[in-house]
Amino acid sequence: MAEPVKHARKVPGNKALRVRNMREEIGLIKNFPKSQRLIVIAKVSAVVLLAIALEGIATQNWPQFVVFAILTLIVGIYPMKVKVQICPRCGSELLRGAAICKVCGVPTL
Repeated sequence: MAEPVKHARKVPGNKALRVRNMREEIGLIKNFPKSQRLIVIAKVSAVVLLAIALEGIATQNWPQFVVFAILTLIVGIYPMKVKVQICPRCGSELLRGAAICKVCGVPTL
């Protein structure tokens, strides 16, 4: 006798924890305040500077390596703190010192 086929069912989960695609990520970054956009740009540029520094090692161009390694450390490790007043996901106003949005439940910086 054959066993009945069991189907998996989708469990409702937290929307904040799901994986976003590239279009959703770009839309999320566009909703950031200008200061947060600058932080994202600085962190991405740190990765580019690191790649250029590693290229300096590969080509044995030591001055290039030293200059870009120092720039990578300055840009990538420099702590940047911004006061967030608007939720980046839903756009609602946050209370002073709030770490979690009351509307959508997403943690902020």
